[in-house]
Amino acid sequence: MSFVERPKMTRRVCGPSYLRHLLRRNDAGAVIPGFLVCDAVAGGEVDELAMAAFVRKCKLSAGLPKMPHMFPVSIADRYTREAQRLGKANGIVMATPRTLFGTEVAIGLATLLTTLSKAAAVAVSKPEVIEELFNRLGGIEGAAKNLRGALFEMIVGHAVQAIGGGSIDIGKRLHVASGQEVFKAELDVFRVLGNKVTVYECKGYQPSQTVTLAEVEAWITEKVSGIYKWLTADQFHNHQIHFEFWTSGNFSPEAQQLLEKASAATKKYGVSFKDGPAVRKYVADLPTPGLIKVLDEHYFNHPLARFDRRYDGSTRLAELELELDPHPSVNGFAMGSTGLGDIPL
Repeated sequence: MSFVERPKMTRRVCGPSYLRHLLRRNDAGAVIPGFLVCDAVAGGEVDELAMAAFVRKCKLSAGLPKMPHMFPVSIADRYTREAQRLGKANGIVMATPRTLFGTEVAIGLATLLTTLSKAAAVAVSKPEVIEELFNRLGGIEGAAKNLRGALFEMIVGHAVQAIGGGSIDIGKRLHVASGQEVFKAELDVFRVLGNKVTVYECKGYQPSQTVTLAEVEAWITEKVSGIYKWLTADQFHNHQIHFEFWTSGNFSPEAQQLLEKASAATKKYGVSFKDGPAVRKYVADLPTPGLIKVLDEHYFNHPLARFDRRYDGSTRLAELELELDPHPSVNGFAMGSTGLGDIPL
């Protein structure tokens, strides 16, 4: 098997393409696919400068030794006239969410961007938007899967604020530098009520998915300790601090045992957790019926969850003893990694 050199640049989406005009054959006669490479600009307009940068990336990649043929695609809400001319002159396919997925999904994507940029405000005042997003973006295969984690944070944020009160922040990012040490973390849900601060770790999993011992160990030893150090060094040094781990899935026996041990042994701050049934019970007490409907339809009673419960899919997968690479590559190219809010195209 031959491999191609990976370009020293990143793309939103990159994958092999077997379109006829992109195919080549090596000396042994084996087919070498071309590659579709795509840059996506969310919620904005591509001007001539941005298009020139994409064209340059494509030209640099094409100049690498043994590089397969490429099919460059740009996706954005709008293009200036100059950007369109430059893109066409260099063979770039330019598309918009509306032309790719239709009006309904395009509106859903625009709503998603607005929602995630103001997640805390939306979670508190308009939780019905969460259900609307799942409904609108159902037309994209895999979109609900990517949304499940981000929107679970909003569900948790709305629930704890509606029931417990206080102010919340969702997706709060920390970047703290102390000498040579740098600590980075994302606080999924951050709630302040009087002199009490609660930090929620949220995992929007299917009911059959398990939070592993390794995940909990990393959370307790790295994330919790780092956040606690930041909180006590900042304006919250006189506050009661509590950490909670919520998942719509479940915890492995070892992970749950570690959480229980940490909860009993830690005196400086509180530690607690909720699995799927406990989360559902908590959300069921809300006066907002739409959220329990979202949890049931897109988490607890999702078709994949029902299939897994019926055929014990998690056990069957474990029996295969597969070593799954979380970042698969194809012929040396890393597949496009989508971050929070990115939708596979």
